[in-house]
Amino acid sequence: MVMESQTSTTEPFLAPLRGVAEQVRAIVEPVLIDEGCELVALQLVGTGAHPVVRIFADQVGDTKGITLEQLESLNRLVGDVLDVEDGEQSLFSGRYTLEISSPGVERPLTKKSHFQWAQGQEIKVRTIEGEKKQSLQGLVVSTEENGFEIALASSKDGTQDTKFVPWLNIQKANLVFSFDQASNKKPSKGNKKQKNAGAASRAGGIPKKKPKRRQDN
Repeated sequence: MVMESQTSTTEPFLAPLRGVAEQVRAIVEPVLIDEGCELVALQLVGTGAHPVVRIFADQVGDTKGITLEQLESLNRLVGDVLDVEDGEQSLFSGRYTLEISSPGVERPLTKKSHFQWAQGQEIKVRTIEGEKKQSLQGLVVSTEENGFEIALASSKDGTQDTKFVPWLNIQKANLVFSFDQASNKKPSKGNKKQKNAGAASRAGGIPKKKPKRRQDN
């Protein structure tokens, strides 16, 4: 299942990134935009000596999805820029691993436009309101300025409830892959390397010299 992005301009994430993750986003997103791609999601896994930077990218306006060749090219471009900025800003304490992949069949929904595109499709969404946390699954019915409406999975009596979810309450959301839905789709005659194009990774960063210990006489 491929999302056809309509624009290459920056759209904020519904759940803003913090700290080093936000610094990395500010560095890598312009590179993706210049290459006609969208930053779908970014994860920074681990904060120790060897963190992993995971980037999910997609081709803007291409219904076939991003290819493995594009992912490999992005990996080189983003890695080079990130290495330079890491050397200047000391983003990481040592080496890091950069992974760039396609969003996959259960693609993350991180922006308002993603929910607009996903209308009529099944999603999972994790929300928080105060101290109350919920996990919802159902079909996206519509989107509004302040949130979206979801038709929840049918209950035992056959009824189907709808719920309005404010954008501010969303922690995490993604599509739900359906084998039935996939089997009903006609095979594409286009590029064979479609949504599950895979991932490209590389080790990056500049080894940081450990400060010498001061010896007091």
